[in-house]
Parts: sequence; C-alpha cells; structure tokens
Amino acid sequence: SRAKEIYDAYHRIICVSDYITNRVQSISPSSIGKCKTIYNAIDLQRVENTIPAKREHLGLSEKDFIIIFSGRLTEEKGILQLIQAIKQTQVIPNLKLVIIGASTYGKDEQPTPYIKQLMAESEPIKNNVVFTGFVNYDQVLSFLKMADIAVIPSMWEEPFGLTVVEAMAAGLPLITTRSGGIPEICEGVATIVERDHIVSNLAAAILDLYQHPEKRKRMSAASLERSKLFDKETYAKNFFAALEGLEE
Repeated sequence: SRAKEIYDAYHRIICVSDYITNRVQSISPSSIGKCKTIYNAIDLQRVENTIPAKREHLGLSEKDFIIIFSGRLTEEKGILQLIQAIKQTQVIPNLKLVIIGASTYGKDEQPTPYIKQLMAESEPIKNNVVFTGFVNYDQVLSFLKMADIAVIPSMWEEPFGLTVVEAMAAGLPLITTRSGGIPEICEGVATIVERDHIVSNLAAAILDLYQHPEKRKRMSAASLERSKLFDKETYAKNFFAALEGLEE
C-alpha cells in the first residue's frame, strides 16, 4: 500500500503521542523502533509571564464561576455538547461559559453553519455564554488565566491536544474527554470523561468541581506541575535525541 511505501522510505518517524505512534506502527507491526513519540510543547515562560485578563472586559465579575473553552469552533471539538451540559448545570449561580476561537486559525468573515448552530443552542442561556471570536495567542493565555476551570470536550481521536497543555500551564483544573492522545497529557491531574453520554458526563464533572473548591485547588497545582513536562526545551532535547544514530 501507499502507506507502507511511505513508512519504509524513512529511517525515523516522529509522532506527537503514543496514540499516533501505535497507529503509525500498525502499518508495519514487525518494524520496531522506527517511530518515536515526542510530545508537542509550548513556551511555559510565556504562559507564566502572562497577566490574567480583567473579567470586566468580557462583562464578567469576580463572583462569576467561569468555565473556559479554547480551540477551533468545529464539530469534533465538542462545543455544542459543552453548551448542552451548561444547560444542565443551572443550579450553579453566576455560571459563565467563555468560548474562545473561530472556525479556523483566523477570524471568520461569516459565521459557519456550525457556529450558527452554537449560537442557536446557547440562545436560551445567552446571558451565561460569551463568544470572544478569534483572539491572538497572548489574549488566549490571558483569558485562560482569569477562568476557574477549563473544559476541552474533544469528540474525536485528538492526536495530541495542545490546548490541554495550555490549560494546565495556566494552572486550571481541567475536564476533558478520553480521546486519542489526550489522556497521555493529563491522566492523573484532570477529570477525564467518556464520550458516551458526554453531555451528562460533562455536567456531572462541572458540578463536582464547582462543589469542591479544595479539589479545584489540588487540581490546579497538579496541572501546573504536570505542564512542566511539555516545555519547549524538553521538546528540543528529545527531538535531537531521536535523530541520533540515524544513517547518513
């Protein structure tokens, strides 16, 4: 097959997670060692130096309990299911959902059909939902650091999930899904829910974190500590180590 031909043409294949490594190695199960997992990374110093956004800039207050999502507004990212889960958590006073992003890696000139669906779904709770649209990277980090928890409800087999690392580096308690490479990043420090019955699972996880501030505090500290595994210096060291010993 074409995949086997491509696989055989390379001495080293670098993958962003063990999930992807296992998928790639399945092309040639007898070939062991050609694939290496090197996790993606971010500039942790940049996150650390970012000042949290002022909540009033988004019409929010200090008494609000802010849930934040950051990413592309596409079906596989699970934003629709997150909005539906928010509707099931109306027992939480002053609950606010901040949705950061657009349908692509830039500004949307016109809302996509999916974004229109999100707007319609959130209409009954429009006072509880803020769509920021596309914002630059520094603003994303600033918004993350003003929130109480992050939810990344991916509905597809995410190869890695850089937004998971960003949320952890911002010191946020995290709720996410058992999808692709995501558990490798945050297993043990995040609430990881199954995609079956995703809406009720998300709602229960959000309510649990709201009701247990001490648990949020522990998860925040654990997120920060775990994020140190994904700094750009570690990435560079692992990348060059993966290239050592290859034939000229």
